[in-house]
Amino acid sequence: MGLREVLRRPAREQPAAVAVLALLAVAAIAVVLLLGHHAGPSRPGPTVSVAAPSPVIGTRRASSPAPVLTAAQLAAARRVARRFLVSYLPVLYGRRPARTVRDADAHVRAALQTAPRPPRAPRDRRPRFAGLTLKPQSGGSVLAVTTIADHVSAPYQLVFTLAQQPDGWQVTELANY
Repeated sequence: MGLREVLRRPAREQPAAVAVLALLAVAAIAVVLLLGHHAGPSRPGPTVSVAAPSPVIGTRRASSPAPVLTAAQLAAARRVARRFLVSYLPVLYGRRPARTVRDADAHVRAALQTAPRPPRAPRDRRPRFAGLTLKPQSGGSVLAVTTIADHVSAPYQLVFTLAQQPDGWQVTELANY
């Protein structure tokens, strides 16, 4: 029975029909509220994330194509990055002097030698690097990111830049030393 039929009924029957419809509406609202309450917390909507700016600031124009390095160049950069890390981790943990770091340019060497020497780490810390990732930045530079774990403190990332020099690849920037 529709609303029009209810309103066409005699006046003595209308208040009862209206009361029944009002009760049904209240019951429907109560059911919706109860089910909505027991359905659990509402899920948050999609979040909008904004990409962080690149840690390397260069002079390359945005319209220029992405840098292209050959597989041989990347392999050579990876070898130098590994050699650098093997020599740098003992310095980072205070076990060797900064002058023992390999494959770093004069600027990085000077910065490491003038930086306060870290205290010697306890012997139970055995730093290791894992997951070395190389990202070409320009025609002759690569951003290197690796994770350092010493099995005592939380793993952390080490970021550095390698640049191709006439005599081979060298670390030219060290983000967090």
